[in-house]
Amino acid sequence: MVHEQMREWAVLYALGSLQGDEAAAVKSHLAGGCRECAEEVRSLRGTVESLAFAVPEVAPPESLRASVLESARRARPDLTVVRAEEEEWVSTGFDGVTMKRLYHDRANKSMTVLIRMEPGSVYPSHRHASVEQCFVVEGDLQFGEREFAAGDYMAAAMSSIHEPSTTRGGCLLLIVSSTHNEFL
Repeated sequence: MVHEQMREWAVLYALGSLQGDEAAAVKSHLAGGCRECAEEVRSLRGTVESLAFAVPEVAPPESLRASVLESARRARPDLTVVRAEEEEWVSTGFDGVTMKRLYHDRANKSMTVLIRMEPGSVYPSHRHASVEQCFVVEGDLQFGEREFAAGDYMAAAMSSIHEPSTTRGGCLLLIVSSTHNEFL
């Protein structure tokens, strides 16, 4: 009876799907010198290996990469990582002004973005729904009588109004702001 059980388990063992005590029992049985079971496992392993080549290779759809990356991103909700080559720059709807979203905090209705303004572009006047933080990464930025250069930082209070922002030579800004600002 034991030998018959080992022969049944040999199929699962060859497939690699036998685990724990059962896998250990088959391994021990084979090590004990049972030629009949050893030949069965050897024959089945050859069949199992050839199954991998029995179907034509199919390239996965391009959308699968995005899906896998998004799943990996969701697997670590305590850490958001945006690589330089990820996330496209998208139009803000204002000529010469593009945005790259880095983080969206739905619970607090805020986002962290990079804003790229081409020389001479204008970002319109808006009212802040919460504190807005702006760090000038590179270039120049003006609004009203104020001028800012690379390395400058500002924080605008909730309900304050930003006049239209412009740039002479172009700029790159790191912004942390409400998703509910009101354009005026």
